[in-house]
Amino acid sequence: MPDSRPKPLSLVQGHRTKAEMQARAANEKALSTEEKMRMPDSVKADKAAAAHWRRIVKVLGTVGMNEAFYENVLGRYCILLAEHDQLIAERAQRQNGVDDLRARKDELDASEYFELLTAATRLVDSVDKQIAKKRDQLLSIEKENLLTVQGKLRAIPKKPEEKKPSGIEAFRLARGGGMSV
Repeated sequence: MPDSRPKPLSLVQGHRTKAEMQARAANEKALSTEEKMRMPDSVKADKAAAAHWRRIVKVLGTVGMNEAFYENVLGRYCILLAEHDQLIAERAQRQNGVDDLRARKDELDASEYFELLTAATRLVDSVDKQIAKKRDQLLSIEKENLLTVQGKLRAIPKKPEEKKPSGIEAFRLARGGGMSV
């Protein structure tokens, strides 16, 4: 099934008249800031966020969406993504602690083991909650950014508006088209 989402003119395949392509290109240009995104200082300060930034900017650049209009949202997104990655690593460490504790089960008194296991699993659960919150924040930004991009592309008229005759001109055209005096 073909993708029916709006795309920039550079990605549109299929037949378009020259007038349609010119009108669409003019409207795309009118909605463009023509200013490239610059990495915010908060992103530069975090190596992981900066790596995410470079990758995403490269991808957006391939579809002509590397515009300053998106830089603040993208900056927050990259920082949240780096924080999410850190939480994933922390969760793995805490889960390793739980696994080690389970491996040492026979070395510990039953009550001590269950106390330690309960505390360790609570730590894993707390990190899981933080991860879920970050994922919700990331998803929210992804949805908003996606909708913003789609909204921008939807604002581009696909066909030039046809000027329809009105009033007496329409009546004359319907009767035979000629101008009579």
